[in-house]
Amino acid sequence: MATSCNQDDENLCSACVQIDIASLFRQACAREDATHLGRLEDIMGRASYCAFCETIIASLSSPLPYQMTDATSLLRLLQNDGAGTDCWLYSYCIFEDSKASIYGQEKTCRLAISTLHPDKNFDRKHDPVRRSHSGNIQLSASSAASLSLSSRFHGRAIARRRVDLQQARKWLDICKTTHGSICEHPGFQDKMPFTMERPEDLTVINVHRMCLQTLPPNAHYVALSYCWMDKPVMVNTKSIRDALHTEEAFLKTSQISSTIQEAIECTKELGQDFLWVDAMCITQDDSIHKMQQINQMDRVYGNASLTIVAATPGKHAKERLPGFSSLGHFRNQYVKKVQGLELMIPFGCLEDLLFRTRWDARGWTFQEAYLSRRLLFFTECQAYFQCSCGVCCEDSVGEYHHPAAFVHHSINLWNPRTCYGADDHDNFGDLWLLFSRYSSESDAFRAYCNFISVYMRRQLSYPEDILDAVSGLLKVFERSMDTSFISGLPIRWFDHALLWELYDPASRRKSRTLGETEQRFPSWSWTGWSAGSEPPFWLDPDECGQAN
Repeated sequence: MATSCNQDDENLCSACVQIDIASLFRQACAREDATHLGRLEDIMGRASYCAFCETIIASLSSPLPYQMTDATSLLRLLQNDGAGTDCWLYSYCIFEDSKASIYGQEKTCRLAISTLHPDKNFDRKHDPVRRSHSGNIQLSASSAASLSLSSRFHGRAIARRRVDLQQARKWLDICKTTHGSICEHPGFQDKMPFTMERPEDLTVINVHRMCLQTLPPNAHYVALSYCWMDKPVMVNTKSIRDALHTEEAFLKTSQISSTIQEAIECTKELGQDFLWVDAMCITQDDSIHKMQQINQMDRVYGNASLTIVAATPGKHAKERLPGFSSLGHFRNQYVKKVQGLELMIPFGCLEDLLFRTRWDARGWTFQEAYLSRRLLFFTECQAYFQCSCGVCCEDSVGEYHHPAAFVHHSINLWNPRTCYGADDHDNFGDLWLLFSRYSSESDAFRAYCNFISVYMRRQLSYPEDILDAVSGLLKVFERSMDTSFISGLPIRWFDHALLWELYDPASRRKSRTLGETEQRFPSWSWTGWSAGSEPPFWLDPDECGQAN
C-alpha cells in the first residue's frame, strides 16, 4: 500500500462533501444510523479524484481479522452472486476509560465501513463476504487535538525505514514504573500465590562485551523468542563454548544468525545489558546442561524483564527481526488529509498478524509467549508491546490507560491475554496463565485442557520434544493445580485426563533417538500421538470427584 501524506486535498465527490467527518469522531454513530456511501464499484471509480473515497477503498484493502481479501477481490466475490454491493459509514467507540478518576473519563471513536445493509446481520452460511465491519479509519492524534479531543488511542505516524526503538524503550519504562506488580508478577493473585524462583546457572550474552558469561545475581536480562531455521547458522557446542566466553567473541565470527545479531543490537538500544538466546546460551551437544536449562524454562522466560519476539511473516520466514533493519524494507502507512483532518488506516490487531507467522505455529514458542512478563513483537508492519495491562503499538497512541479500561476487540490496541478487561467479551477465546492456586477444581482442570488443546495444534521439528517444549508450562500447572504430572496428564485428575480424544488422522509419535518400532511416549497419553487432540472439556471435576 502506497503512503499518502499531508495532502490538503479538498477534492470530494458530491456524496462525501456532505459528510461531517469530525462529528463522527466526536461521538459514536450506531450502525443502524449509518450514512449510505453508494455502490462499492462507484466508490472505486470516484477514488481517482475524491480523497475520502480513496480512503474508503484503502480501508477495505487493509486486512481485518478473518478477512484476507483486498477491495478488488472483495468486489469480484460480491459480483459473482449477481448483486451489487453498497457501503455504509458509521463510527464506533474503541476505547473508554472510566475506571479511575486519575485517568479521567473519555471515549475514542473510529470510522467503520460496512458492506452489509444496516438492517441485516452477518450470515456466514449464505453471504460470507458482506460484513458489518469491513474497514477501519482512525484520526491522527494531532487532528484530534485540533478538535479538542484527547490524543489517546488516536493515530500516530510511523517511521518508514525501521521500528522506533526509542518508543519501544518508553513502553518498557512505562510498564516498569507505573504498572507495578500487575506486570512484574503477572498472573499472581492475592490468594495462594507462589514464588517464581530465579533461574540457576544461567548463561547470557553480555551485549557490551559481546561474549557469553554467567548472569550476575539479581541482574536483569532480555530473552529472545524466535524460530530456528532448518539449518541453524551457528549454535553453542562443547568445542566452542570456552571461546564464546572470551571478550568480543561474537565480533570475531560471521556465522551468527541475523536474528540473534539484531536481537543483540536491539537489547543495547533498549538500554539493557544481557540477552538470553537458546542457541547460544545452551550448550546444544551437552545433554546434561541442555536438560538442566530446558527444565527451568518457566524461570528463564518468567524472570526476563522483556521477551523480544521475531514474528516474521510466512511459513518459510527468513532470519531477521522484521522492521529492525532498514535495508531493503519500507513500512507503508496510509495517511490522507480530508476536510482538514489527517485520516489514517490502522494496522491490524496483534493476534491476527501473529496468526500469519511461523512463530505462532511452532511448539516451543507457545510456552515462551505465555511464560513471559512482557513481549516486544517485531512484525511485518510495526512493533507491538504486550504486557498484562495492555498492548501498545507504533501507529496509535495507546500509552497510559487504566488496565481495566474498555478496548474494542480486534483493533490494533486490543489485548486478549489480559485478565483485567472491562468485561468477559474482552478476553473471549484466549488463554490466561495463572501463577496462583486455582480456587476450584473446575477452573484448574479447564485451564489445563484449554492450554493443551491449543498446544497440540502446534508443530514440532522433532516429535520427541512434545513434553520438553511445554515443560515450563507444566511446572507452572504443577503449582497452580497442586498436582504432579505423568506423561503430560495431571495425577490429581488422572481418570478424567485419560478421556482425551483424537480429532485428526492419528499415528504413533516416533523418536529420532529410538528406532522406528520403539515408542517413547505411552498410547494412553496425548503425548503418544502425532495428531491434534481434544481434552475432556465436558467433565467437571467438582461434580465427578478426584482420582485417589
